[in-house]
Amino acid sequence: QVNIKPELYSFGQNLLSPDYSRKYLVVSDWHGDAVITPSVKYILSSTAASNGEQLTDGQDRLIRENSLSAGDRGVFTQYVKSLARFY
Repeated sequence: QVNIKPELYSFGQNLLSPDYSRKYLVVSDWHGDAVITPSVKYILSSTAASNGEQLTDGQDRLIRENSLSAGDRGVFTQYVKSLARFY
């Protein structure tokens, strides 16, 4: 069992806990990050921005920012606030 505080290696939740639950997933590579919820993918990279493909639904169809639910907006706000801890 890992005895390290979860906030040191995650967004503050124990990823190994049997009752772990999440509202979103963060995927990263050398070029950027993506925040994925059950309904939206928000890609944070210069390549996605230059192609106009930053915000899509689960089927990769472009969606408008003003159509985001309050829940998804809250997820993105939470992610941005947490991001500074890792850089």
